[in-house]
Amino acid sequence: MTSNTTFRAILWIVLTVSAATNVIAGNVLSGTTWIGYIAGGVAVACIAGLIASHVRGRKQGS
Repeated sequence: MTSNTTFRAILWIVLTVSAATNVIAGNVLSGTTWIGYIAGGVAVACIAGLIASHVRGRKQGS
């Protein structure tokens, strides 16, 4: 496994956990919106990291 593959795998795991946390915070833990905001911010950061990694990989492959 290369370091880029490991990085992407970690981002996918963190994205999944933060999305699940966001859903749980929004539906089960009503009234604790700050948890949802943090989990949403982490999810957006993971998505941005995955997109950047994909674009960087495409540029190196060209």
